[in-house]
Amino acid sequence: MDRGEHKLRRLEIADSTGHIITVIEFLSPSNKTEFEHRLRWERKRNENVAAGLSFVEIDLVRTGAWTLPDHAGLLRLPGDRVSHVICVTRSGLRWRHEFYVCPLRERLPVVRVPLRRGDRDAALDL
Repeated sequence: MDRGEHKLRRLEIADSTGHIITVIEFLSPSNKTEFEHRLRWERKRNENVAAGLSFVEIDLVRTGAWTLPDHAGLLRLPGDRVSHVICVTRSGLRWRHEFYVCPLRERLPVVRVPLRRGDRDAALDL
């Protein structure tokens, strides 16, 4: 990476007054492989959701431990192939998560990104 170059892994969606509504973040390999970084990631998620923001986590990293919120066994990941996962946590519903399973060799799904209450979700087509 060149000096002055900065990798952005966070995208903020704000309303017309600049108030942040939704945060979209990509996990990095260190978020999944280093214990301290996983704890920081979890704290970041909790702080964003506690602040009333919706939080979209995109995990496209093949290695490391599960870092997304607990899915209480409801998420069925294929055991015979690598899958990426996207998790959406909506403001006001911090205990409920929407998961999008993304098999490695398939096109990523269109993700519903929450905006303000009462507004229709935006479609994120990566």
